Amino acid sequence: MNVPLSSMKRIEFLFILATLALARAAVAQDTNDLKTALGQFESRTGVVLVKGISQMGFIPLGTIQISVRCKETTDNTTGQKVFGLAVGVSDNGQSAEVRVLVDEDELSALINAVNDLKQMDSTVTALEGFEGTFSTKAGFRVIAHSDRKEGTVRFYLQFYDYPRVEVTPTQIGQFYNLLQQSRTTLVNLKAGK
Repeated sequence: MNVPLSSMKRIEFLFILATLALARAAVAQDTNDLKTALGQFESRTGVVLVKGISQMGFIPLGTIQISVRCKETTDNTTGQKVFGLAVGVSDNGQSAEVRVLVDEDELSALINAVNDLKQMDSTVTALEGFEGTFSTKAGFRVIAHSDRKEGTVRFYLQFYDYPRVEVTPTQIGQFYNLLQQSRTTLVNLKAGK
């Protein structure tokens, strides 16, 4: 026999479901971050870590925005440093930002991949459609997709297993430029400039 839940019980049930979903997302983000050298370094305990961060820029996408930040994390005792990026997507303060770490050693490959993907068109295959993808160690993906042989290429950014975020050709170009600026910033930072 099904007994309908009271309004209060229904609200409590929905709150618990939402809390569990957010907790799962946070665990997935932390787990994926541990696939990067930066994430492993930042997860160490028993040491003082100094986490430096600089906002390189953001790309507004209506109600959400993509951000790119340079990161420098230092072990205060040994002076060891690890560098990389934090790429995030947020809904302008409505909920927690979803961000992914990108190690410095995979940045050039990411930049080259974005450049390749933004230039893709129907000539990449004789078939009707295609999907070109690049994934980082932590599960950040850049995607070029077309369903029709003569159709428009659509670009997406995907954070872990979250839904894809569509970006325009202009926005994928802006993302490419932010990545290049970030690489220059990290090179200068390491050189002491």
